[in-house]
Amino acid sequence: MRIRVGREPATQDVTDHGRPAGPGLPARPHRGHVNRLIIGGQVEPFPAANVLGQVDEAFGYLGHNLSQERLTVAVGSVSQARSAIAAAIEDTQHRKAFGTPVASFQNTKFELAACSTEVEAAQAMLDRAITLHVEGELAGADAARVKLFCTEMQQRVVDRCLQLFGGYGYMMEYPIARLYTDARVARIYAGTSEVMKVMIAKSLGL
Repeated sequence: MRIRVGREPATQDVTDHGRPAGPGLPARPHRGHVNRLIIGGQVEPFPAANVLGQVDEAFGYLGHNLSQERLTVAVGSVSQARSAIAAAIEDTQHRKAFGTPVASFQNTKFELAACSTEVEAAQAMLDRAITLHVEGELAGADAARVKLFCTEMQQRVVDRCLQLFGGYGYMMEYPIARLYTDARVARIYAGTSEVMKVMIAKSLGL
């Protein structure tokens, strides 16, 4: 199968032949995923029957489900932020500093309380967006707001939770280190935080 995605306008073409592909590209998070570079510029003629959809409409097809994709990313962000809090609570309750459980320190309580508040705010925002999406009434800018808020929240919460682990939090044998590594990409894929801000700004008439 060969897929060709043009630029302006875009078309996705599929043929029955193989297509040159580059080697796997290593990526820090999501190590189970394989990223490959698709090599363009070697497209052969193909039957019109092999075109998927309408010519020059590929970009529209790709963008049709972006709101749902962004909600999916937001769901993962809220879930991973919750996991970070749970891991921090478990660790600080069992680890001691100066003979006292780390969880008993006021700073630990304040940090986890703040993190929990952020997660619950994100959850409420996400739940409302999912309801609107199911009803077919979710605006693209609102999906952008949810994606922006939830992914930025994830980064803040995971970072604060990792801090409570001390040096252990930077060791990959601890789940919090993996959560920290995986959190970063959420602000990039399905539209970067900057793209989300552009969309939101346009909805404000800016």
